[in-house]
Amino acid sequence: MYRAVVFDFDGTIIDTEQHLFQIINNHLTGNGLDPISVDYYRQSIGGAATELHNYLEAQLGLEKKSAIYQEHNETSVNLPINKEVEALMKYCKQRHIPMAIATSSL
Repeated sequence: MYRAVVFDFDGTIIDTEQHLFQIINNHLTGNGLDPISVDYYRQSIGGAATELHNYLEAQLGLEKKSAIYQEHNETSVNLPINKEVEALMKYCKQRHIPMAIATSSL
């Protein structure tokens, strides 16, 4: 029997990472710039993502970079919960298994 379950937030409970990737590329292409690649994005996310933040600020400026994260924060509340994770959470709750959420995001 499990004593507890810890869920990672981004990419497990809700796919906020794919959502941010799309928003970033919408802003870049909307400003006449090339989109970033999936590989570059994946290497840059997690933790502080300093390289990605610096790149966006260099390409767009501080105000437009901030607009990306503002849009992401405002629209992430509408993202669906992963159905399999939701079912597992219900299972854990029914069996009184403690749960926690972990994330490397700030």
